Amino acid sequence: MTIAVYVAEIDGRGVAAFNAEHITEAEQLIESPWFKDDLYEFGWNGKSSIFLRNPYPEEREKFELSWAKATRAGDVDEGGTWLLWLVPAELTDGDEDVDDD
Repeated sequence: MTIAVYVAEIDGRGVAAFNAEHITEAEQLIESPWFKDDLYEFGWNGKSSIFLRNPYPEEREKFELSWAKATRAGDVDEGGTWLLWLVPAELTDGDEDVDDD
């Protein structure tokens, strides 16, 4: 089964790969408030544009491996939407854990 995979890109870097039935659905996902809120956890400044593109081969491979693992584990239904973050989470100013001991 071939699934349509898209990548959200910020400042020339792929940040998330996900599947969607069509481009309109993919565009809606990258504009959704929850997606943008999550991007802040990955160091997005809220000002840089988010672009939608087709995945590079290595991004598609990472997505397909993650999607297959999630499907086997029951974390996503066959044909369901899956999102794979391609960047590590970054601590932003004020988010550092402070040990008060």
